Amino acid sequence: MYGQVWYSGTTVPDMNEEFRRAIMQLAGNLQREGGRIDNGKKDDQIRSNSIYPIDSPAFKSLVLGWVEQANDEKEWDFDITGIQNLQLSEYTEGQKYSWHIDMRDAVDENFRKLSFNVVLNDTYEGGDFQFSWGSPSASYRRRVIAVPQLRIPGRMAVFPSYYYHRVTPVTSGTRYSLTGWVTGPSFR
Repeated sequence: MYGQVWYSGTTVPDMNEEFRRAIMQLAGNLQREGGRIDNGKKDDQIRSNSIYPIDSPAFKSLVLGWVEQANDEKEWDFDITGIQNLQLSEYTEGQKYSWHIDMRDAVDENFRKLSFNVVLNDTYEGGDFQFSWGSPSASYRRRVIAVPQLRIPGRMAVFPSYYYHRVTPVTSGTRYSLTGWVTGPSFR
């Protein structure tokens, strides 16, 4: 199962340009925050982008439906019960998010099981989304996998939250993406 990623564009269409622009325009109406890492601290060596939390029940419900479709189609069959607030992420020149996983311990039904990412624009250079099959800090040679599908604006990738991934530094322009996590009880 490791290495399986679900992409929109077939049973669930890619987000169209009008929808993507509307999401990016939300940045003007939302509270900007510095990206934080697992412990809630700011560490620009690991993550240097800005985020805009989105708590829209209707939007979260729509996205949850898409992720549930991915869960069924890939036959992960994860027990999912909810979705956390979405994040509009903004990466300007030089900003990045180093290798990490999204899965973290939580109480009750808030254990991150599936992550998703959608690039909203293509007016930037660098800022590549990549996976590492296996821990990037392991002594063996890591296997970095480029994700060219996420250079297509509006294409959604859904993957288990225990996959290592990163966004390389943006070299010019501004990269916008929508990120989120679907939750459920701890894995058994």
